[in-house]
Amino acid sequence: MNRLLFLLPLCCWWYITPAATLDSVMGVWNDTAQHDTVRLKAMKWMIVDNYIFSKPDSAFYFAQMLFGLAEAIGQKKYMADALNMQGVSFAIRGMHPKAIDCYNQGLKISEEIGNKGRMASTYNNIGIIYSNQGDKEKALDYYSKSLELFEESGYGSGVGAALINIGTIYFDWGNHEKAMQYFTRSLKVKEEAGHKKGIATALLNIGEIHSVRGDFSKAMIHYEQGIEIYKKAGIKNKIGESYLLISKAYQLQEEYSKTIAYALNGLDIAQEVGSPGLIKDACELLYESYKLMGNMRRALEMHELYIQAKDSLINEENTKAIIQLQYKYEYENKVAADSIKNAEMQKIKDAQLAAQQAKLKQEKMMRYGLVTISSLIIILMFILMLNHRNFKKQQKEETEKLLSQLKLLKADNALRRVANPALQTEFEVDREKVNTAAENKLNESDLKILTELCRQPTIANKDIAEQVYLSLEGVKSSFKKMYDLFDITASSRNKKLALAIRVMTLSEASNSQ
Repeated sequence: MNRLLFLLPLCCWWYITPAATLDSVMGVWNDTAQHDTVRLKAMKWMIVDNYIFSKPDSAFYFAQMLFGLAEAIGQKKYMADALNMQGVSFAIRGMHPKAIDCYNQGLKISEEIGNKGRMASTYNNIGIIYSNQGDKEKALDYYSKSLELFEESGYGSGVGAALINIGTIYFDWGNHEKAMQYFTRSLKVKEEAGHKKGIATALLNIGEIHSVRGDFSKAMIHYEQGIEIYKKAGIKNKIGESYLLISKAYQLQEEYSKTIAYALNGLDIAQEVGSPGLIKDACELLYESYKLMGNMRRALEMHELYIQAKDSLINEENTKAIIQLQYKYEYENKVAADSIKNAEMQKIKDAQLAAQQAKLKQEKMMRYGLVTISSLIIILMFILMLNHRNFKKQQKEETEKLLSQLKLLKADNALRRVANPALQTEFEVDREKVNTAAENKLNESDLKILTELCRQPTIANKDIAEQVYLSLEGVKSSFKKMYDLFDITASSRNKKLALAIRVMTLSEASNSQ
């Protein structure tokens, strides 16, 4: 499961924003009589505090407006902030190539104006994308650059964020001791700065270390403290991440009902904010828990959602675009110094990219193949079950219809005998009539079999064989012949009933004349 990482829309916004309502801030932005710098600050505050982590699509829309005004009046630092916020919006929604593109554009502007704090924020956010793509070495490199620049700039809150993200790398590598050192350092920095949201992130990461160590009571204390802060701040994606951490803790304790409950809460939030990373983690927890509880139908549903979310995060197109965008940025920065050297390096990178693409394509085909085969097996089983059920139903309806016809024939026969005492008391097969209908192809054994069948339509072949002194195979062969002669089309189970009704109908027609 992904650790809680620290995205930075811009540097240290929580220190400079006044307490104000959303309406009042929007009013400042819409008031063209206000100084442009005041309007820019108001819009920046509104995006960060109200949209970026809960409504990332709306955040992107407002960040475009922020960029437009900043560009029009030549405020490059706000242009960089707007691009960074657009990148964060894309990153939260799993649109990593677009996020990288925005980050690189903002980074160029920050380098032009020499703003180390904004450069550090961008390096941090690029590192998060590489971490989510599985390139931990590259992510650590960017986090380290971010930490160095934040320390040089004196941005304490940024230092805390970089420490958290470096700690997550060591956590993913299994070095929990070193991860705890970074998380603890970050918590101290955030507490000194009074940054509540940063404190929450540090608490949850420390809680996860306690969880994997089996100290669930300490883990829950940290989780509850952290999630309470995020709930008060209304940061939905972080609330969702917190639910998944609690769900994972219950899974480790084999309390699968609680695991599912918290994971479903996390999945609801993930789908609301449109975060494929959160959706992937939630579905993975739900798949494992439903499977362990024996609910294979729900487990399969969650597994399919997990594959879809994972493919949207890590696929050859996404990875190729990210690598190409980052290579483009690095190439443009160095080409003036040594164009020949950079051209050779690009060839190497292209070869590496091609190899990586081939590997990703193979992995994707294997995943799709597994899901497709599993789905086809389930669909086939369902169709077979449905066909069997329909066949049984049709067979039952056919039997009931034939038995009803048989009862009517017997009742009609009985009434005629009451009305005409001269008729025989027992039903007799009209041999001549029946044989004529069979094109005179019936022998004496066949007629004896028909007589016994009409007297007892449900009689077994074994009993018929004893009555007419034939072998069981002989009786079966006779029936097969007569089914063809009388064109009996009923199901195999009801063929004898249908034959009896046909013979009785022919005989009764003769008797009634």
